[in-house]
Amino acid sequence: MTRWYSNFLARFYWLVVIIITVCVAICAFIVFYLHGTPSFEDPIKGFEVRGTSLSKRLNAMREFQKQVGLTNGNYTYQPKQVGISRRKKRDIQQVQNFCYRISQDGSVQCPTVISLGATNDGDLFTKHSLQSVCKIHLALAKHPAYITESHHSLPHYMEQLFDTTCDDFTDSMVEQMKTLLTKCVPFYKDNQLDANCENGQCIAPGECNTNNTIYQIFHYLVDRNFLRENGKGTLKYTNLFTHTWLAKNMDFYRAYFDGQDFEIDGVMVMGLYMEGLKNDLFSEYLVSDIMLFGVALGLIFIVMFLYLKSLLIMFATLLNVAFSFIIAYFLYFVIFRFTFFPFLNIFAGLILIAVGADDVFVYFDIWHEMKRKMEGGKKRENEKKVGNDKREEDDKIMENGGIKNKKQMESKSELADTTDLYVNKGNLQENPNASIPNETNVQEIPDVQIDDTHLRLLIHNTLKHATLSIFVTSFTTAAAFFANFSSNIIATRCFGIFAGTCILVNFIFMVTWMPAIFIIVEKIDQNLLSGVKCCECWDRFLNGVQTLSRVVFTRLIPTLVIEAWFFWCILLSAVGIAGIILVFIIPKLNLPTSKEFQILPSSNPLEKYTILKLNFDFENTEQGERGQYVFIYWGILATDNGNWLDPDDNGTLQLDSTFNLYSLESRAWMVKFCKKLLQQDFIEESFANSTKCSLEVIDEYLSMNCSTQGAVQNCCGKRLPVNSTIFEYCFPRLALFGFQYVGSGLFDSSNNVPVYFMMVQTIQPFVPAFAETNNLFNKVNGFVENEVKSAPKGLNEGWVGGSFDFYSLQRSIAYGTYTTMGIAIAVAFIVMLLTSLNIFITVYAIVTITFGIAATVGVLVLLGWELNILESAIISLAVGFSIDFTIHYGVAYRLSHEAKRISKVTDSFHMIGSAVAMAAFTTFIAGAAIMPARILGYQRLGVFLMLVMTFSWIYATFFFQSLCRIIGPLGNVGSLLACCVKIKIDCEKEEVSTPVISIGFSQNTQPLPGENTSKHDETKNETTDTDKELAKKSTNETVSNIDVSVGSLPYNPSSKQETRNETSEDAPQRCSPNDRGKYHISEDKKLQRSKEHVSIVPVQHSQEDTLATSVDSNDSTHKSPNKHNEAKNEIPESVFRNNSITDSPSSQDERKNEISNKNISQISVGFEDNSKKE
Repeated sequence: MTRWYSNFLARFYWLVVIIITVCVAICAFIVFYLHGTPSFEDPIKGFEVRGTSLSKRLNAMREFQKQVGLTNGNYTYQPKQVGISRRKKRDIQQVQNFCYRISQDGSVQCPTVISLGATNDGDLFTKHSLQSVCKIHLALAKHPAYITESHHSLPHYMEQLFDTTCDDFTDSMVEQMKTLLTKCVPFYKDNQLDANCENGQCIAPGECNTNNTIYQIFHYLVDRNFLRENGKGTLKYTNLFTHTWLAKNMDFYRAYFDGQDFEIDGVMVMGLYMEGLKNDLFSEYLVSDIMLFGVALGLIFIVMFLYLKSLLIMFATLLNVAFSFIIAYFLYFVIFRFTFFPFLNIFAGLILIAVGADDVFVYFDIWHEMKRKMEGGKKRENEKKVGNDKREEDDKIMENGGIKNKKQMESKSELADTTDLYVNKGNLQENPNASIPNETNVQEIPDVQIDDTHLRLLIHNTLKHATLSIFVTSFTTAAAFFANFSSNIIATRCFGIFAGTCILVNFIFMVTWMPAIFIIVEKIDQNLLSGVKCCECWDRFLNGVQTLSRVVFTRLIPTLVIEAWFFWCILLSAVGIAGIILVFIIPKLNLPTSKEFQILPSSNPLEKYTILKLNFDFENTEQGERGQYVFIYWGILATDNGNWLDPDDNGTLQLDSTFNLYSLESRAWMVKFCKKLLQQDFIEESFANSTKCSLEVIDEYLSMNCSTQGAVQNCCGKRLPVNSTIFEYCFPRLALFGFQYVGSGLFDSSNNVPVYFMMVQTIQPFVPAFAETNNLFNKVNGFVENEVKSAPKGLNEGWVGGSFDFYSLQRSIAYGTYTTMGIAIAVAFIVMLLTSLNIFITVYAIVTITFGIAATVGVLVLLGWELNILESAIISLAVGFSIDFTIHYGVAYRLSHEAKRISKVTDSFHMIGSAVAMAAFTTFIAGAAIMPARILGYQRLGVFLMLVMTFSWIYATFFFQSLCRIIGPLGNVGSLLACCVKIKIDCEKEEVSTPVISIGFSQNTQPLPGENTSKHDETKNETTDTDKELAKKSTNETVSNIDVSVGSLPYNPSSKQETRNETSEDAPQRCSPNDRGKYHISEDKKLQRSKEHVSIVPVQHSQEDTLATSVDSNDSTHKSPNKHNEAKNEIPESVFRNNSITDSPSSQDERKNEISNKNISQISVGFEDNSKKE
C-alpha cells in the first residue's frame, strides 16, 4: 500500500495539490456561508456543567423557575383566588429601593461602581483622602459618558449631612462623622438598621435613621471591616457610584483606565464595574490578540526557514495549518452538527501552529536522512579524517583480489537500500567511558536531482518512517484532546472535540499535502526557492548554525547523557517527586474560590473589582454570614433532556405524574419527614425552633373551631385526619397561612399542586470553599436519599437542590481534570506499547511523562494557578505535549540496529535529536509570542506551552535517554513480538541444510535501493570438504574487525534446490515447535551453535550483490580483546535474511588463502538456507 501510494504521489503530486486546494475552498465556502464566523459576546458561555446527577437537578430547578411566578406563569406560589403576601411585596421593594435612587432600571448592581483605595494602603477616612475622592469624581465627570447628577460617594453624603462642600471639610467634621458611624454600627450589625428605617420603623437612634444615609454608607460605600470590631478599624476601600451612558462606556474606559492607573493625591482607582464592559472588552481583545498568533507563526517560520532553507516548504506549512483549521471547522459544524463554538476553541489555532511545525521538522529530517543515504556513495567528510591509514590498507587487499570491480561496487553503493531509517552511526562499546564518534562534519545533501525511480523510493522510505512517527504523536495528542469529552463542562467538551479534530486533520495533510510539496521542491531548482545563495556571509551563517547543531546533537548532548546518566536520573527524579508533592500535598492545586470567571489579567481594574467587591455588604447579600438555604423538591423529575453540548438548549420541564400530595398516606409521611428534617444537625437551630411544618399548620386550621377568628369557611371544624377530597378542596384556601412555614405547594391554573418543596436554612454559610459545601451537600443529600426510600409511591422521587451551581462546577473540575489526564495517559500507554512493541520502553516513557507533567503543574501551582475551567482545559494538554518527544526517542531506540545500549541511545540522538529540539523550540516560541496578550486565557496558554515544552524536552532528552542508557532493553527483552529464526537441520541425512557464512571483502557499502530482500534467487550449494576445513579454521581464528552484511549472490543455473525466505525482515515468521528437524536461534544467540552446522565459504560478490548496512571498521577497532567472542556472536538482525549464494569449486582454493590472511579487516557474513521449496 505504501509503495503504491508513493508511486501515485511521484506521478500525480500536482493533482494531489490541486484536489486538496479545491476541497478546502469548497468546505470553507460551505461552512462560512451556512454558519459564518463564531461570536464571543458572552465569553463564559458554556462554562456550566451538564450530564451529572447534580446538574440535572439544577437544570430542572432553572427550567421550573422559568415557569413560576407569584401570580403569573404556568405555576404560582399562590392559588388564583388568593392575593399576594404583603410581606413579599416589602422584600422586593427592599432590594430595589437603593438602586432606584441610583439607577432608574432597578438593577441590584448599579451601572457603574468605582472602588477607590489609598496608594500607600492607608486610611481613607481623613480630610485629605476624602477631598481626593471628590477630585476623582470631578475629573471623571468631565467625560461626556459620566452622569454627574447620579453620583453617590462618602464625601457626597457628608456634604448632605453637614450642609457644606467637599472643599470646606475640616478635621472636626471628619471626626464627627466617624463618631456618628461608630454609634450606629452596632445596630447595623444586629440587623436593627436596614433600608426600612427611613420612616422610623427601626429601634436604632434617630440620627442613624435620617434618610437611610447611615445604612447606605455601611451597606454600599465603606468596606466590611470599617468600625466593625468594637468601633475600630480603618477605611481601606470606598465606592463611588454613578451612571454612565452605555454607548460611551468603552470611550470612558479607554480615556482613564485602559493600561494606566488613575490616581489623584494618594487615592487611586482600584477596581471598576461597568455594565457589560468586560464582555465587550473581551470580544475586542479576542480579535486583536489573534494578531499575536500571527507573530508566533512568523517567528516559527523564521526558525523553519533557517532550518529548512526553503521558502516553498515554509509557505506550504502555513497553508497546512490554515487548511487543517478550516477542515476541522467544517467537520465541527457540518458533519458533527455542533451548534456552539466556545472561545476555548481558539486555543486550537495556536496548538495547531506548534504541532504542524513540529511534524514538518520530523518529516524534513527523515526526508533529509533518506536522501543522504541514497547518495551514500559520495565520501563523507568525517570518513576523510578518520581511518585514512586503515583505508589504504583495505584498498591494497581489495586490489589483490578481494573485489575485482571496485568501481562497480561504488556505483552500486550510490543506490544503497534506504528502507531502514535507523542505521549504524557508530558502534560504541558498552563502556561508560566510550568515546562518541566525531560526526560534526556530516556531509550536506548534495544538490543533485534524482530520477523518478529513486524519487519514488525516496517517497516510500520517508513515508514508511515519518508516517509512523507523526501518526503516533498526532494520535496521542489528539487522544489527550478527545479525553476532554469525558468532562461534564460544555466548553471543555467542545474544545476537546474541535482540538482533537484539528490534530487528526493536520496528520492527514502531513501525509498528503506535505509529501506533494516536497516532491515539487525536488523537481525545481532549490537555489531559486531557498534564497540562501544571495551572499556568502548568509551562506556561512547558515552553515555555522547547522555545524553548531551537529556538535550539540551528535556530541555534546549524547556525551552528557552517557557520561552523567546518574546525575540526570537523581536530579530529575527529585524534581518530579517535588512536583507531585506541590500538586497533591502542599500547597496543592486548589479549586477556584470565586464564582466569577476571570477572563482578563488580574491587573485589569474590571477584574480587580470582582475581588474587591467581596469587601462590601451589598455584594454579599446572598453570601452573608447566615446559613444558606437548601430545597427539597417533589413532583419534578431531575432530568435534563436538552443538548448537553449546547448551553442554549436546556430541554423541557418534566413533572412526576405519580406525585400525589392529597392522599392520607402521603401527608402522614410528609409531616413525619418534615419533623425529622428539622431535628438534623445541619439545620440552623434558631430556624428549627421558630418554624413549623406547613402541613401541620394546615391541620391546625382544619381542626379549628369555625367560630374562631381566622377560620376559613368549609375548611374548619374537621376531624383529623381529613380525607383526600376535603384536603384537596381546602389546601389552596389555606395555602396563604402556610407560605412562611416549611413546605409550600406550587399551583397550576386549575389550583392543583403538581409540585411541593421544602426550604430550610442550614448552619453552613455560603462560602466558595469546596470542602465545606461538599460536606453540607453530602449530609443533606444523604439524609434525603435515605428517607425517600421508605416513602410511599409518588414521593420516592424527592431530591435536594439549592445554590449548588458553583459547587457542581467545582466538583466536575476536581474529578474531571484528573479523569481526563488518566484517560490520556492510558491511551498514551497503549499507543506507545503498540508502537515500540516493548513493555520496558513503554514503562520508561510513562514514568518520564508523569514526572514531566508533575514538574510542569508544580510550577503552575507556585505561580498561583487555581484549577478553574480555563486552567483545567489547558492542563489537560500536558499529556499530549509531554509524550511526543519521548515517543520519538523511544521509537528511535527500538528501531536502532545497534547492539549496545550506548550505541542505541547515541543512534537515537543522531536520527531524531535535532528535530525534537526544534519542535520544542518552536512551540516554546509560540508560547512566548502570545504572552503580551490582554486575554488571560492566551497568557496562561503561553505560560503553559513554555513550561511544558521545557520540562518535556528535558525529561525526554536527559531522563528517558538516561534510563535507556542504563536499563534499556536489548534484543528481544520485553518485546511483544519476539521473533525467531528458523534453520532446518536434518541430522539423519547426508545432505544437510546449513547456514552458510559467506566471507568476502567490502568497503562499507550499502544495499541497493528498491531491492526486495524478501525475494530470493533459486540456487544450489553443495557442502564440500573444503567448506568443512575452512569452517574449522575460521572459527578458531580471532577476527578483530568484522563487516557484517547480507550477500545476495548470483543464481546458479545448475541448482536443483530452491530456497525460500523464512526470516524476511519485512515479514517475520514465528517459530513453530512442530517443525521437525529445525532448531531456533534467538537474536541474542544467533551464532551460538555447534561448528558442524556451519560451513564457511569464501565468496566473490558480483554486480547483482545486495550489500546490507555494515558496521564501520573504524568503530570496531574500539572493541577490547575481551569483547571478541561477544562481537562475533552478536550479528545484526539484517544478517538473518535468507540469501541464495553459489560458489564455483575452482575458486575455493584461491579464496581459502585470502581468508587465512590474518590481516583481514572486513568480513561480510550471510546465511544460506538450502532447504527445498515447500
